[in-house]
Amino acid sequence: IWIKRQYVYRIREYTSRPGEHVLLTDRYVDPLIIQRQREKKEKEKEIRYRGEDFHHARTYHTGHHITVDKLFSKDDGPNSVPPKAVILQGNSGSGKSFTAQKILYEWANGNLFAGIFDVVFHLKCSDLNDIAGDISLVELLNCSEEMAPILRKIPERVLFLVDGFDELRLSLPKKPLPVKADIKGMHVAARSVAAKKLTKLFKHPQRFTEIMGFSENGIQEYFQNFFENDERSRQVYEEVKANGTLYAACSIPVMCWLVCSVFKEKSKMSKRMNKSGFRSTTSVFVDFVFILLEHHCQSLTESQQRDLLKDLGQLAHKGILKGRVLFQRNKVPETILNALHSTSIPFLCTFYYRDRISVKEMFSFMHLSFQEFFAALLYTFLDETEAELKLEKLLSDSLQGGYHLLPIVQFLFGLSNKAVSDLLMKKHQQAVSHATCAQLDKWLYEFVSQNTIRLNAHLSNFALQCLYEVNDKYMVQNAMKIWETNGVEIELSSSNMTDYHAAAHCLQFCRRIRSLDLQTSTVENLKMLEKAVRKSDKLWSVQRSLASIGYGSRQPTRVPLLMPQHWTRSSPELMRLLTGP
Repeated sequence: IWIKRQYVYRIREYTSRPGEHVLLTDRYVDPLIIQRQREKKEKEKEIRYRGEDFHHARTYHTGHHITVDKLFSKDDGPNSVPPKAVILQGNSGSGKSFTAQKILYEWANGNLFAGIFDVVFHLKCSDLNDIAGDISLVELLNCSEEMAPILRKIPERVLFLVDGFDELRLSLPKKPLPVKADIKGMHVAARSVAAKKLTKLFKHPQRFTEIMGFSENGIQEYFQNFFENDERSRQVYEEVKANGTLYAACSIPVMCWLVCSVFKEKSKMSKRMNKSGFRSTTSVFVDFVFILLEHHCQSLTESQQRDLLKDLGQLAHKGILKGRVLFQRNKVPETILNALHSTSIPFLCTFYYRDRISVKEMFSFMHLSFQEFFAALLYTFLDETEAELKLEKLLSDSLQGGYHLLPIVQFLFGLSNKAVSDLLMKKHQQAVSHATCAQLDKWLYEFVSQNTIRLNAHLSNFALQCLYEVNDKYMVQNAMKIWETNGVEIELSSSNMTDYHAAAHCLQFCRRIRSLDLQTSTVENLKMLEKAVRKSDKLWSVQRSLASIGYGSRQPTRVPLLMPQHWTRSSPELMRLLTGP
């Protein structure tokens, strides 16, 4: 409870140790808040897109964007009135609680809702669950003598910030209770599963909004705020932006914080860090799941958490096999539905759409990448026989036109990473079995020995990504040795820098590379692949890439650079880079 005054708001992060905190202003970035209901096709497109395409798909919200300072303002129109209740729904980790804290901070410093609200109450529903017995609102607020007159005389100048309504486990009355005071301001933050219930509880006028997490500009601003060094911020942002899966996931503020934290920790360990400078994508997703389980599923026992993860995995797996990202209610296991409405389950989102004359409820994962991750996670819960049969079909189908299954396979290799596997075993006594690991290894060895991998750049990059995810030195050595029998030919796109990291990691174990096709645009990327370049019989490059460091025309022409001794037209900087001093 706060009376208006000047103060500095400090917050604790998920990994804060006792006594550690950061300033709210150092972490807060304005989220994308919209005031419209999304159509089914819009929702489905948004879930499926990755990287920059994902963020571009959300630009249709621009005309419906509303800022925090306008939440209690009138809509355009002669007969509009300010809302008495603002419902802010959003997925777990989308920034609802952070926004409530920011409202409190800006109001207390006189920058928000000046002249509208004299008192603000911040009610955390997770704390209200600890209250036993009946209690009145006055008793709950425990008002001081200073505020009591304000509440009695001008209750319409009081704002209630109700944070985490979906977490509230108190029973609701069957019929509305009489309210003596006219409360003008009610801001309720809740996950989408509680949105329908909320609209029935409050009188009109009310404003229904959805917090979408960070926009593309918001992600960039968050990186700038997180890293004190501007150059480091730019480097990390560009690297994450090049990873389509992570870049889309960073629209979720918790995921954005996690990615930045990983990079920051890696910087501190730079001497022991591999040249890619980043952990596997799978490990970041595993950390994300454990953070949400720990902070949003406290009411579930360890056994219930394992059952939940398995059920989510089954739902995700079936959906991907059928090309489905939106699930009707009758397709969601009853165990998930019960858990979804009895406690705060953070991994599924609720979506309402109009079907002719009725409104229907559908469910989805936060993004397709999370659905793919949970589909892979399912294999850690299966017995060896079932896992072997399912995996055999998955691997077979993925190379017979089922390219949409490849991300699941890549996540499986990431889950078989020893560090990730050890973490899964420690947290939930579940991990990819030795039999499944052996099956994955055998399949990859056979895969890289086939000629088809030389004819498809996407498949060769996929193989490198799988090896990078598992990060096992001996497996990479064996795979590259087999690959060399038919000749290693790699083509790297300039649009996905994670391919360069994976290639740099794997190609260092090659003795000879038949062809290396680089469509890079920076000196850093060439330096990253210096060892691979030295081993290449034939090097192809886009001439525009080399123009920035003094080589040839600036037109994007693909040119062959045959052998080091033929690179006589290169700039001195490129010569030093590629052929040594």
